Amino acid sequence: MPMVSQREKQRRKKLMAKVPSAKPQMGLIVNSGEDSIGEATLPLRWFFSPKAAELAPTHVLLFEQNQSECDNLTGCAGRRYWSSVSNAVFFMQFFSPGYHRVSVLAFAGPNAKEEVQSYFVMPFGSNYGRSITSSQLELGQLPKTSYNDVTCVSGTVVEFTVPEGVFAQKPVTKVGKFLWWWANFYYKKKIPLRDNCDFRKRLLCALTFHLLITTPVLLILHLLTGLIGSLVSLVADAIVLFAGWRPNPFWSNVRSAFTWDGNFEWDVNRYSHGYKVWFEGYDEKGVFVIKRMPLSPAEFLSIVAILNFLFSLFQRFPSAAGVLFLSIFCGTVVLAPIIFFIMKWNKGERRRCMEKVMRRGQELKQEEDRQKAESLKQRLAQVDWLKRNLLMKSGVAVVDLENLPRPATLSGLVVQKLYVSFWATKMKICRPYAK
Repeated sequence: MPMVSQREKQRRKKLMAKVPSAKPQMGLIVNSGEDSIGEATLPLRWFFSPKAAELAPTHVLLFEQNQSECDNLTGCAGRRYWSSVSNAVFFMQFFSPGYHRVSVLAFAGPNAKEEVQSYFVMPFGSNYGRSITSSQLELGQLPKTSYNDVTCVSGTVVEFTVPEGVFAQKPVTKVGKFLWWWANFYYKKKIPLRDNCDFRKRLLCALTFHLLITTPVLLILHLLTGLIGSLVSLVADAIVLFAGWRPNPFWSNVRSAFTWDGNFEWDVNRYSHGYKVWFEGYDEKGVFVIKRMPLSPAEFLSIVAILNFLFSLFQRFPSAAGVLFLSIFCGTVVLAPIIFFIMKWNKGERRRCMEKVMRRGQELKQEEDRQKAESLKQRLAQVDWLKRNLLMKSGVAVVDLENLPRPATLSGLVVQKLYVSFWATKMKICRPYAK
């Protein structure tokens, strides 16, 4: 598919000239800047202008979209990812051939990680469906955030084409198709396969864990749920019958409980909406008839209870006034000292609570001041690290995994080394499947 036309590029240059304050504050390297990539998994690197580095971005949001998602304004979420800025690199997989657009946004603030995850990456986030285009970034239209202390400081967009031949091929032989079916049997369509490694992992689980453990466990669960479902159906039918309605057929619900066909009903269902209706329909002569129960079990027991109550009125019983007076007298004698003690103890306890609240307030103020000082120190260190390692003027044109910037902390260095080693190996042996 053709890339951005020369006319569009000229339009963007004119637009940038009219809006000098909206100069690009961020750069992204994908496939050395080529218009067509050679692999379906690629490392991405980001860089910042000095102005953006001064804002100390800590996390980046990346999302990738294909042609249909770019054209559809209502369903343009794409694939969303996030990463720490100090990681300096992110490996992205592509799952369809043709035109693709990758957007990256940088966020700064103490809650930047939580903001990116909950507001942009999670499917129920407020900005999950928002798309960022080149024109929006050129006009300085960066997305707003829900946290006051988190800001989107910069962003950029790259566009390229993914060819057809970079994806893994699905099995074509009978044995291969059977293994493919068995590997995906327990996942159905809820979790689609991503790449070769994902298929090998599922196949290994299918031939070991699922065969030896999952299948027997499912059989036992079918038996247990069938028995429990049968008991629930029996109790539900009894409740329905007691209330005065004819229950649903018992054996159909039991069959659904054992087979998990999706038709089992856990709630109390009625055969008919008519009260005490046992049958409604056409008889042998073709006449529509309604047959009712003369009395429901609930009505029968109500009549028995009323007769029993009327009979008990003729029996001898103690004086209600005497019982009430004795109860009030004993309660007053016992409860009065207890209430007096509680009131005296509560007065001293309130004074101690107020002193505790004041001490806690002072401790919180000291902790807040300490956190502000620590946050400022971390921000200055982040700015210094960005200026030394991730400035756009560094002139990096390719993603060199052997010469990545070293994170400032030991934990960050360990995470980076493990992440890069894992994905560098996975790029060679695991090709994504096209969807």
